[in-house]
Amino acid sequence: MTDTIPSEGKQLFSTITEDGRLELAMRTVPVGEPKDDEVLIRVDAAPINPSDLGVMLTVADGDAFEAGDDSASAPIPEKLQRAVAARKGIAIPIGNEGAGLVVKAGSSPEAQALLGKTVALAGGGMYSTYRIAKAAACMIVPDGTSAEEGASSFVNPLTALSMIGTMRLDGFKALIHTAAASNLGQMLVKLCLAEDVELINIVRSQEQVDLLKSLGAKHVCDSSQPDFSKDLIAAIAETQAFLDSLVESLPAARILLMVNYRPEYTHGWGSKSYYAQFRIDPLQPESAGELLQAILGNDAALVPLKQLLVTQTEGNPFFLEECVQSLVETGALAGDRGQYRMAKAVETLQMPPTVQAVLASRIDRLEP
Repeated sequence: MTDTIPSEGKQLFSTITEDGRLELAMRTVPVGEPKDDEVLIRVDAAPINPSDLGVMLTVADGDAFEAGDDSASAPIPEKLQRAVAARKGIAIPIGNEGAGLVVKAGSSPEAQALLGKTVALAGGGMYSTYRIAKAAACMIVPDGTSAEEGASSFVNPLTALSMIGTMRLDGFKALIHTAAASNLGQMLVKLCLAEDVELINIVRSQEQVDLLKSLGAKHVCDSSQPDFSKDLIAAIAETQAFLDSLVESLPAARILLMVNYRPEYTHGWGSKSYYAQFRIDPLQPESAGELLQAILGNDAALVPLKQLLVTQTEGNPFFLEECVQSLVETGALAGDRGQYRMAKAVETLQMPPTVQAVLASRIDRLEP
C-alpha cells in the first residue's frame, strides 16, 4: 500500500492577500511521514459546512471571483477590510472534517490497528488529498459505510446533540429549526424522534416538506406557502412546549398561573405539588339566570333573550359572556354592563352555535 503513496499532494488554502483580496488556492504540499502514534489518511470525502464557508470565504464579494492558475480570488469590500486585517498573508488550510482510508500508519499498536480502515476525522485541513492525524483522533467508520457517509460524523452530530442539550438545560421541551432540510436538519429530525423531542421544521419548498415527512417529521412548515404563519402558530400550540416550560418554572417565581381547558385535554402537571384542579361544570338554569342578571340587568324586555342564551349555551359561563359581548359588538344590545337594553328584536338575532363560532365572528370584525 505504501508503494502507491505519492510524495506530494494537493491542499486548499484560504488567504487574505496584502492588497486586500481573498485568494483560494489549491497548492502542492508534501505528503509527509506519520509518526509512531499517527496515521496517513487518503481523504476521500469532506463536506462543506457553514463553519467551513466562514473561514474559506470570509467577507469577500462572492459575485466577483476571478479565476487564476489553480486559484480564484475576490475583492474584500473596503469597509470590511479591517475585519480581516489579522489574516493578511496567512495561508489557512480549510475543511473541518472528512473521512478516508488509512494508507500508512506509525509503529504504535493504536496506529497499526487503523491501517486499511476507513476513518472519520475532525481536525481541520481536510480539503486535502492526504492528511496526517493522531491515531487517537480517528474514528473508525462502521463496515458498509462509505467515506462520503462518514465524512459528516462530527460537526452536524455534535451540533444536533448540543441543540437538544441546550434545550433541556434551559427547561424547554421542543425545538424550532429553520433551514430544516439541510443535512443537519435531517439529522435533527432523526435524533428528536429517538429522544422523543417535539421538533418544528421550517423549510422553503414542498419537495423539502416531502423529504422530512419521509424521515418521520411530524411538524413541517413551508415558508413559501401563504398559510405559513398560521401553520407555524398551530404547530407551536400543538407541542405545548412553552406552556409546559412555564409550568416548570413556577416554583421559583411568585406567580399564580390559571389555565382553563376542556375535559378531553391532557397534560402532565397532575403530579406537581403546586398544581390544583378545579372542575367548572355548566351552570344550572337558575345560576345561569343569576349570571345573566348581573351582566345584562333587570330590564323586563331582556327576559326572552336570557331564556334564549341559557338554552343556546347550555349553562357554559364562558359561552354566556362571549355571546353577550358579541351581541353588544353587533348592536343587538345597547347601554352599559348591568344596564343593557334590547336594540333589536330577539326573533331577528342569529346566535352562534359554538364558542369557537363566537370567537371567529369577533375576529372577523376586527379592524384590518
